[in-house]
Amino acid sequence: MWFRITLIFILFASIKSYGQQPDDETTTVSYHKIKYFGFGLATNGYSGHFRYGKHITAKKKRLYEVEFTTFRHPKEARRASSSPTTRSYVFGKVNYAYNLRLGIGQHKVLAYKPLNGGVEIKRIVNFGISNLLLKPIYYFISVPNERIAVQERFDEEEHSVANIIGEGQYFNGFNEISYMPGIYGKFALNFEYAGERTKIQALETGVLLDGFITRPEIMAFGENPQLFLSFYVALQFGNKKYR
Repeated sequence: MWFRITLIFILFASIKSYGQQPDDETTTVSYHKIKYFGFGLATNGYSGHFRYGKHITAKKKRLYEVEFTTFRHPKEARRASSSPTTRSYVFGKVNYAYNLRLGIGQHKVLAYKPLNGGVEIKRIVNFGISNLLLKPIYYFISVPNERIAVQERFDEEEHSVANIIGEGQYFNGFNEISYMPGIYGKFALNFEYAGERTKIQALETGVLLDGFITRPEIMAFGENPQLFLSFYVALQFGNKKYR
């Protein structure tokens, strides 16, 4: 656990402020504002994000980030439902988890993109607040000696694979959503390859660490982690604004 906590502080400490420097006229790094969005796949879910960047130097931009992501427990295993009219389910899962990250950070150009085209490589370091939303899951449960099913939240004392038919209606439980705050840190490499000078098309890959004040209850069985380490890859699209 201490290794993971230390990793957060290393990520935070990587962001530094620098004074203004002249732009490099032989490359395409002299853009002053950027806006782009992306879609990603991580080891614990899917994500979508938006970033806005402002000029610090020719190599560095201050980044503001909004990211929404799903969260999976490492022990999840989906089972087929016992009825064609119901959805498959994860036995023992009590809540869907969704995370809204609000962060600030910086990118630094490690390799310039020449004016005649190529790939620009940047280092991304972000940190900020994680806002975890937990939505309860309902299951269709068969009633003994009756040909009906009721929708109930998972109860490890009463429910088993023998009486669970499938996952209940998704929108059940929205009035029971709970909130849990936390923090996150992100370190990534960004490969920007757009052919047009004012466009952004990029592939990004990196590591994320989310930590919460308590252990979020996602599964009824086993230990729910308090720290979530994940690796991700994302495609990004957007625009650059020059002076």
